[in-house]
Amino acid sequence: MKKLTLFLSFGLLLSCAEKSAEVEVATYQDYETIELPLKKVKGYGTFSTPFSFIPWGNHSPTSSWGKTMVSVAGIPEDWKNACVQQIWFDARQFVYQNYKGGTITEERFNDLTEAWNIDLSSRAFSDSAIKCFTHIVMHKNEDGSVEYKLDTDNDRDFSNNETFTAYLMEDWSKVDSLVQNPHHLQYETYHHKVVEPAEIDILIVQNISSNLMYNFPSYSEVELLDKTIQITSGFECMYESQCGLRIADTANNTNTENIEKNEYLRVDSLILQNLGVNVDNQTLMLRKMPSDTVLFSTQVGLYAKPFEVMKFRNAEKVSLSDYSGKYLYLEFWGTWCAPCVEEIPNLKTAYSSIDTSKIQFLGIARNDSAPLQDMIAEKGINWPQVQISREKGIIDDYGITGYPTSFLIDGDGVIVAKNLRGENLLDTLNHYLAPGLE
Repeated sequence: MKKLTLFLSFGLLLSCAEKSAEVEVATYQDYETIELPLKKVKGYGTFSTPFSFIPWGNHSPTSSWGKTMVSVAGIPEDWKNACVQQIWFDARQFVYQNYKGGTITEERFNDLTEAWNIDLSSRAFSDSAIKCFTHIVMHKNEDGSVEYKLDTDNDRDFSNNETFTAYLMEDWSKVDSLVQNPHHLQYETYHHKVVEPAEIDILIVQNISSNLMYNFPSYSEVELLDKTIQITSGFECMYESQCGLRIADTANNTNTENIEKNEYLRVDSLILQNLGVNVDNQTLMLRKMPSDTVLFSTQVGLYAKPFEVMKFRNAEKVSLSDYSGKYLYLEFWGTWCAPCVEEIPNLKTAYSSIDTSKIQFLGIARNDSAPLQDMIAEKGINWPQVQISREKGIIDDYGITGYPTSFLIDGDGVIVAKNLRGENLLDTLNHYLAPGLE
């Protein structure tokens, strides 16, 4: 009876939406899950515009990725320093088909499955190789400019492709205007166990260091009630299951913060959990939560997810509740992460001067034990650390995909800020500790 009541009440709310938006409703663990069809939109919407680097230098044939390279033809003979690289449209399919083809070992595939959250039970992959990637060949001129060819028709032959001189991106405010003239690439998708041809736009630019960078200038939208929800996979791989959402106020051209997978958004009186994109169906999945739900999340303004971990070296248990009544600066990092190591002096300055009766630091290091021990000794790190060797437990719970990532949690367990760092970290933390902000 509860499910029927929820269905009817939500159906009445959906009747206010545009008639063209078909909505499927299903029950999931006593809550409703809705699927909204995606509408592709050219450009970046209200999102930031990250680019991926195309590295110089060819892979060693014996390396893990080198074994996945395939032969290409038509490289200009006068490009003496030519470099050929792959551009992936669907990284998970690429890994899966290379595993099935024997160019990625089972051990390597299992590592990537865990690191990239490849869920073989929720999405179909093609055992046979499909054109889920293409190639680019590039070379540098003496003046520092870069010429390149893109295999736009995906036939592994550059001889029928045009040569371009990369646009030198000196003013990043111009990126939106460049989107009007992207390259058009042909590739293949695998939906419902069927290989289908598809096209995609790609933007290639050059930075001042003569490196080429790219992204896919396309996002998606769905309509729910009177709100437009924008969806992006990061503009770097078009068919990832993880996605960020924003609710765009088209009238005022404003937007909310990014709402990552498993986080929550509010649409009028509804509380909805972002379950990500169903790649096969090309739909956004949202779970309707009861209005009296106490939300634990990684979002500013919501309760931080409870945790219990073991401190490095002394194996003492520590939990979020241990910091009740105090602020907690929680930082996810690794000794292998250059920006993380660069941040250590700022953390040391802040920790040595902050009022530790009001705030405590806790580092969550995704590391093997030996390098973490060496780094603690070398840098003089004197706040507690937790060592996690793989993405599991607290790293998964907090959805950590980039390092460093930090959270400032208040004495009630509510996240008040994220990713505070830099030379002014001490002043920023003291601002939050000031009377009236507690």
